[in-house]
Amino acid sequence: MCYKSAMSNSLLRFEVPFLPDEDYTNFLAAHSASLACVYFSLHAPTIPDARVGIAGHSISEILRLLPKLPRRLTKYALLNSRFQAPAHILDQKYIDTIISKLNALHQAECLTGIVYVDHYLLQALSDRAPNLCAQLEAVPGANCLLDSLPRISGHLEFIAQTAFKLPGKLVLDRTLNRDLSRLREMSQGCATLWPQMRLGLLANEGCLPNCPYKLTHDATISLGRMDPTQEKTHTMNTSLGCARTFLRDPALILRSPFIRPEDISAYSPYVQDIKLGGRTRGADVMRKVLSMYIQRSYSGNLLELLDTQEFLADRLFVANQDLPPDFGYRTIDCGLRCYSCSYCHDLAAAHVQDLGVHIKPMWV
Repeated sequence: MCYKSAMSNSLLRFEVPFLPDEDYTNFLAAHSASLACVYFSLHAPTIPDARVGIAGHSISEILRLLPKLPRRLTKYALLNSRFQAPAHILDQKYIDTIISKLNALHQAECLTGIVYVDHYLLQALSDRAPNLCAQLEAVPGANCLLDSLPRISGHLEFIAQTAFKLPGKLVLDRTLNRDLSRLREMSQGCATLWPQMRLGLLANEGCLPNCPYKLTHDATISLGRMDPTQEKTHTMNTSLGCARTFLRDPALILRSPFIRPEDISAYSPYVQDIKLGGRTRGADVMRKVLSMYIQRSYSGNLLELLDTQEFLADRLFVANQDLPPDFGYRTIDCGLRCYSCSYCHDLAAAHVQDLGVHIKPMWV
């Protein structure tokens, strides 16, 4: 691949969270030419969502603001918890609560489909409201870990057995951000098998490389959504999980499969969309994140740009603008074979600064 050539001809658009905030909605509308779609929580404590700490909003507030975005933008509701309680899945009243919100959005022409992870939920929705579901796409969430053609084919096959429409887009697994050889193969295969499918990559998630906590972390979030008294994800990550691991080995920050704003154009031959996360951080932060990616440049602490690593930004500082200009080129096809490479480890010694004191991050 010619890295410089790819950078000069980027047609990438962004998948970003919609938040029920007037100024942020106007900001998205003003930058709609750079957007491929928006995704959004239903902002209700009983609705399955793959994040905790979601501020509550009424469906009427969502319906008031979503129509301000152009109709061409596809819009996806998030129903992407790893799992639901069996008692909920089998309870028609619980399923009807979700369906009523989806129907309101559909009637207002503000809903293209849903993002799911739990296929039990998908089947329950399909069984209960087949006519509505036949109007909506079912999109496998990023946490479905779509890292191979057989895995994608399996999801599409099982979606086809429900009333839902097949998805018009997919977000490929985050490990492909650092494995260009596999990404190229996936891109070519998808273009052959599903030529109308848009492909995307999740750019600013700062998860551990091949994170060993991932599935359990998703499960603890699901528990917290079902019962707030069980919500202990931050404590788990700080005392036992990823936060503790990053502090023990700061090189893992650079080994995390993120894509910096400066490097996203190199992916344009293989995907059409770049997904940006961070919806729990609020509208002001998401406005900054999207602006940096549109500008293809960011000066500041890399951790504040990344969703999930931002909670370490009061302790660790990585000046993004000081990383080597060829950082993206050196890591785009490394395959996360860190066992045979010391590049990120060597960089960390010079570029990851331990502040040693707790300073309130600039973006909070």
